[in-house]
Amino acid sequence: MYKKFKIGNFFIRLVIFLGFIFITPFLLDYLFPKNTDNIYIHGVVKEHFDDQLISRVKITVFGDGEKTHAQKTDLKGRYKFVLDFGKFYRIEYAKQNYVTKLLTIDAANIPEEDQLGGFEMNIDMTLFENMEGFDFSILEYPIGKAEFDHKKGELIWDMKYTSKRQAKISSLMQKYDEKQKYQED
Repeated sequence: MYKKFKIGNFFIRLVIFLGFIFITPFLLDYLFPKNTDNIYIHGVVKEHFDDQLISRVKITVFGDGEKTHAQKTDLKGRYKFVLDFGKFYRIEYAKQNYVTKLLTIDAANIPEEDQLGGFEMNIDMTLFENMEGFDFSILEYPIGKAEFDHKKGELIWDMKYTSKRQAKISSLMQKYDEKQKYQED
């Protein structure tokens, strides 16, 4: 009538349950590592004027002048990759019939103790279509530069450089927009 309680079955189930509880976090870290000691880069690429996502943008990364990564954005314009410490990186965003944009990340001289835990950078980029006869030479230089700030202990964007570049790029984009509207009329 009453089931006999067996200590052996209870003990086995308890050990399995506790083992599952304690081992699961380690197993998850092993199966899905958190790029702990590198630089995790991710973002989306969009059209400059209408924020439409751009698929198949080729993103090429050069570390100390040598190609280290190359990939294309997915159908939703997303991309991601992991960079190692100890290099100066140049990242190019390019697509046929679009103007290429560049940025740099200086990860060459980050102290080892500051590398622990790694860094994450969300870098969203906008591109726009190339226009025949228009001078885009200003974009042959990086639009942004990131470097390690020893006081803050993190990778940060050089806002002084970016604001100077942004003023020139804004002027370029205004001329581009005017010429584009003129061509449509």
